[in-house]
Amino acid sequence: MDPGVAGRWPGRRSSPRPGLTQERCRAHAELYAEAAALRLELPARSAAQIVSILFHQHGMRVAERTIRAQLRRAGLHREALVAEPKAFRPV
Repeated sequence: MDPGVAGRWPGRRSSPRPGLTQERCRAHAELYAEAAALRLELPARSAAQIVSILFHQHGMRVAERTIRAQLRRAGLHREALVAEPKAFRPV
């Protein structure tokens, strides 16, 4: 069985980029829920602003592109939020 990069070079990270690895990201799914809540609260809020808020609240960096993709996958991109009505008004 291949030990991978970490097994060949102890002390070296298998993920060279700083931030959340895929495993840690999955373990912190509540960050995505909070990102969705932040977007719903203010649809004009950018992914960069959401990333900054999450970093200051939790001390964890998530890539802006990741947040943008997660929000789009959940149907919370700006175009969709602007297109849907804000409140229900009986006729």
